[in-house]
Amino acid sequence: MLLDEPTTGLDPIQRLHLLNQIRLMSEMGQTVLMATHLLEDVAIAADRWLAMDEGKLVASGAVDRTSQDSALRSVQRVRDVLAGTET
Repeated sequence: MLLDEPTTGLDPIQRLHLLNQIRLMSEMGQTVLMATHLLEDVAIAADRWLAMDEGKLVASGAVDRTSQDSALRSVQRVRDVLAGTET
């Protein structure tokens, strides 16, 4: 399934419901590719991320699911990579 900015325009409750459904589909073996600028959506729904700049892949990684804090740290790494401040 290919989704382009699927949470745009949704209220917060519907957004979380949709992200949980996307994650459930993935856990059931469905391949889901989601394009989004909302990195928090990545932390909720994704198990891997890719960062692109001007059509080129610049970084990728796994979202750590051991805790919500770990998932948010994974998202922070995406921000650091894109900002050029990754250590």
